[in-house]
Amino acid sequence: MKKQRLFTLIELLVVIAIIAILASMLLPALSKARAKAHQISCVNNVREVMFSVYLYADNYDDILPPANFNSLNARDYLSGARLMPGYAVYDQLVFIPKDSKIWYCPAAPLKSGWNHYYAATSKLKSEPRTKTKISALNPGLIYWADWHPDCTAITGAPTFQKTPEIMTGKLWGSAYARHMGRCNSGFVDGHVASLSQGEFLQDKHFAFLLKDLP
Repeated sequence: MKKQRLFTLIELLVVIAIIAILASMLLPALSKARAKAHQISCVNNVREVMFSVYLYADNYDDILPPANFNSLNARDYLSGARLMPGYAVYDQLVFIPKDSKIWYCPAAPLKSGWNHYYAATSKLKSEPRTKTKISALNPGLIYWADWHPDCTAITGAPTFQKTPEIMTGKLWGSAYARHMGRCNSGFVDGHVASLSQGEFLQDKHFAFLLKDLP
């Protein structure tokens, strides 16, 4: 009777080495694919918010949700909040529930105390700008963008402005390019795009009024 041949230790090590090489080749591709899926899901979140922003404007005299006004931010206004003496009451129209997953970027880890994964432009945080109608605004103004939750703990409500620190999102007032160096952004005209740092910081994306454009 012929004996069954068994793997030698060297052959086993060769097989393990081959598997390790194949895994090292596949893992970066899988990681990139997962990051791309997160980016697409985040774009969908931003698109849902921008749709709700326009529903808000339809119900409130063509005015966008303020970024930070009366101690409330854009997320609060879209979730039905209004300021009563001493506290906020959620009794207005609800366009996106306060606990909706739309407020959370899938590429960012969920952590206790982290509430803001997106922010609105600081151009809309004080009067009279908070009363400006959409028709007067620059359609290419970035209204909504990725935001780093750590910034919320620094001071105030989440807003962003034109700042080179977009890549890290660590500085108060900066957006966050968390998606492979790109920042998902929603514009006043309703469209959504994933922008590099150079694209995001273009002057045309921060001109407030239509008449301010060159």
